[in-house]
Amino acid sequence: MATTYYGIYLGTSTNQLDPTEGNSNNEGYTLFQNTTWGSSSAPLSASKVEITAGNFAGGTAATSLETNNNVENATLATTIGGTAYTLTYDATSIYNATLTYADGTTATVTAVLVQTTDGRLFLMPESTAVSDGDTAKYEAKPITSVTFGTATSFNNVNFGADRTVTAYDDGYVDGTAGSDLIDSTYVEPIANGSDKIDNSDAGLAGSSGNDDYVRAGAGDDTVRAGAGNDSIYGGTGNDSVEGGIGNDTAFGEAGNDLLYGGDGDDSLDGGADDDQLFGEIGNDTLAGGTGNDTLDGGTGNDQLFGGTGNDTLDGGTGNDILQGGDGDDAFVLSGTFGNDTITGGEAGETNGDLLNASGTTANTTLNLTGPEAGTISDGTSTTTFSEIERFQLGSGNDTVLGGAGNDSVDGGAGNDSMAGGAGNDTLAGGTGNDTLDGGTGNDILQGGDGDDTFLLSGTFGNDTITGGEAGETNGDLLNASGTTANTTLNLTGPEAGTISDGTSTTTFSEIER
Repeated sequence: MATTYYGIYLGTSTNQLDPTEGNSNNEGYTLFQNTTWGSSSAPLSASKVEITAGNFAGGTAATSLETNNNVENATLATTIGGTAYTLTYDATSIYNATLTYADGTTATVTAVLVQTTDGRLFLMPESTAVSDGDTAKYEAKPITSVTFGTATSFNNVNFGADRTVTAYDDGYVDGTAGSDLIDSTYVEPIANGSDKIDNSDAGLAGSSGNDDYVRAGAGDDTVRAGAGNDSIYGGTGNDSVEGGIGNDTAFGEAGNDLLYGGDGDDSLDGGADDDQLFGEIGNDTLAGGTGNDTLDGGTGNDQLFGGTGNDTLDGGTGNDILQGGDGDDAFVLSGTFGNDTITGGEAGETNGDLLNASGTTANTTLNLTGPEAGTISDGTSTTTFSEIERFQLGSGNDTVLGGAGNDSVDGGAGNDSMAGGAGNDTLAGGTGNDTLDGGTGNDILQGGDGDDTFLLSGTFGNDTITGGEAGETNGDLLNASGTTANTTLNLTGPEAGTISDGTSTTTFSEIER
């Protein structure tokens, strides 16, 4: 019966442990003394392989392996770089060796080096019959390199097939193909290294302490990374990821994921599908990827990138950078929104991008300085925007200064003053006693609730005015006192009609005065 265990693939060498067949000597053992295998850029922790020793391709079962294998022809099966191999043992030697871990620390071990007939080298675990403490050293942390010192046994070395199933640490806490809860109580399968969250087993170069590397795998997983600067890969499925304390990096990958950065300067990437990303505390970077994503920066000076899809971006407090990307995106301002910079994006739009300040309660000024561009300020915070087609204001007494573009603004609650300027504008007063001036162009003006005033002056255009009936005391007023031309007011029905100066004709309804 085949015996399966884990080793580390070191690579291929033209040097041979056993250059001369037919005897019981490893003449080439000295060629590997004082050699180092692995580096920080190519750590051995990434080269763990599963090895099955048995009777393959006409070879014999590897119940033992002498230094010279020309008689037994013992074979093994393994997969390297995604390719399956059946290999034949050639020789074995044992060395005093030094392991160097990813965090820079070292440990001395007795290392078993095996070479196959095609020159491939493997670092093997100790035998089940031997217990010298080296297994714990191999499992302690991710291994960057091994340096072979002097050979301690190089002739007639008995290499039994029963090897310890060593859980070589690869620096990642791996989930299964199912729906996992990966937190401080979770221990990954031994095949992946038995790593744990916040177990002081930080794996990759530059990491330390409780810096975890988590690959959740398939399934709807929950990952709570805890302390440290963690890197988390959700894999496929609808995952929930909590970075915790530290500067974390989280990738939702495929599925409708929930990513929480926690405390620290985090980087969150939703990947495919409809994700929700919350930066929380710190200066975070959030990228929605594809899909209709929701991004909330939280506190701090954040950078939010919606990507493709109809995304919702809320920078939170702080001076944030928000970029919608493709699609009809919504940018949310509320409370103390900060001095943000917003770019809507123009590709893939149907209705256009929305600046949604409905959550503000202060008196704000929306100043449209150009087509789809301008600023919004509450006297404390000023946000600059571009490529925004629609605007929703809050409950304060807001002021709208329209520009040359075709503006679409909803004043929301409060007694708002709205001037469309040039262009074919759509202005909605909302609740409150609002004043609306479409300016030049063919505008649509809707008063909403309250006693609203509609101003006409100069070349007012072919406007359409609807006063609204709810919440009135005195009724809505059409004020054309700013006109100088001879006008004709034609009341065609109750509260309805037209007003014309011979060039422009405005149609109105629900106007009492």
